Amino acid sequence: MSVKKLLAISLLATSFALPGFSEEQICDQPTLTTREYYALLNAASLDEKDFQDRLSFSLQVLEDGGSECALRQLALIDQAISLFALERFSEMVDLLGPIFEGDLIKRPEMKSALKYLAEAGAVSGYWSGKADEVESALQGHINVLLSPAPQDAHWIAEFLSVTKGYKLEAVSMASLILDEHLRRASQAERNNSRPSSSDPQSKRRLNAALMSLYNAGEADRFIDYVSRINSADGITNLDLLALSAVPQTSDPASALQKLQVKIDYVKLRDENGYVSPEFGAALAGASVLGYRAAGRIEDSERELRSAKMRFGAEFDPEKALSTELVWMSRPGMSPRITAFEEATLLDPIAPNWPWEVNDRAEASCVAQFNIDEQGKPIRIKVECSDERFEKSATNAIKRARFAPLMIDGKPKVRYGVVQPLDYKL
Repeated sequence: MSVKKLLAISLLATSFALPGFSEEQICDQPTLTTREYYALLNAASLDEKDFQDRLSFSLQVLEDGGSECALRQLALIDQAISLFALERFSEMVDLLGPIFEGDLIKRPEMKSALKYLAEAGAVSGYWSGKADEVESALQGHINVLLSPAPQDAHWIAEFLSVTKGYKLEAVSMASLILDEHLRRASQAERNNSRPSSSDPQSKRRLNAALMSLYNAGEADRFIDYVSRINSADGITNLDLLALSAVPQTSDPASALQKLQVKIDYVKLRDENGYVSPEFGAALAGASVLGYRAAGRIEDSERELRSAKMRFGAEFDPEKALSTELVWMSRPGMSPRITAFEEATLLDPIAPNWPWEVNDRAEASCVAQFNIDEQGKPIRIKVECSDERFEKSATNAIKRARFAPLMIDGKPKVRYGVVQPLDYKL
């Protein structure tokens, strides 16, 4: 997971100066500028563009009890920034208390640094399961998170959704994101074009906004949005979360009815082998419990009988569902919930033009497949707007190689990858 790909937050200015610091003095005596700080770092034969070098230097400064005031202040903040860039989020969160409790962060010239550190802290807190600690550390400064840049709002909403005092703000941010998505999807449908959510970054944004509603306990609102979003936009896993939330709604029968198309779609993917066995068991469990909550007892019993035939007589719907939800709804999300994203290609896909198509035809194709432990596509299924292109697209996917899904350092099968392919002259 790359921070550069996942975050719209800019880590540093191109000069690699600490954000928000000016050339003015930071401590009363002696004075020290960020330029001078990096001169000291470079003098120690370290590279200011290397975050590991910057972390090492900051630690050396802070361990030296004789370091002057300004140098120690700059080192503390640079340590936090370096830990964030190195994706050591839990450690970064531990520094927020000392930083935000000190006098330095309260200075006027620190305004942009404060916003940056608050946003980085929010992301780190959510991904490391330390949202409560971040909320406590930011204290009176958390308001800087309530007006994020549009490209950052989904991450901030996701953090706020698991805080104690800002769930309403999270719901508001997430709803704005989802309303805009639905507006653009409707416009794309009218124009017969591919929706903007087909790219991985947009899918992550959509996913985070929906997770914000789920985390905030807004079951009715969460299900309403999920029911209105095309599952092909990459939210199959969230379709399962929505089904699992049916018993928490004000009207389970109505909620289940809203989700019926989604349930049919996810079950079809299960039948075709595009979800993991664990996901399939959780889907069965959620179906049993959802039908039961909606008062559809016969349907619930039928689903339970079917699940026991498939997964064994000891099948427990609550256990099967909760086991998968531990992965899917934990802070930061698991690789399974992000598996819908286009996997990392090791080489570009270069489909050949079908020899039988000699006119100026165009086609949009969508390939569904799994990726095995070696990064090879398996169970490939392709649908194209012009079926003459389907064989070419299938062969292109067969030739492709992807980075395998890694969980706990071991390669695993990545289920349910969706890869668009366009043919144009």
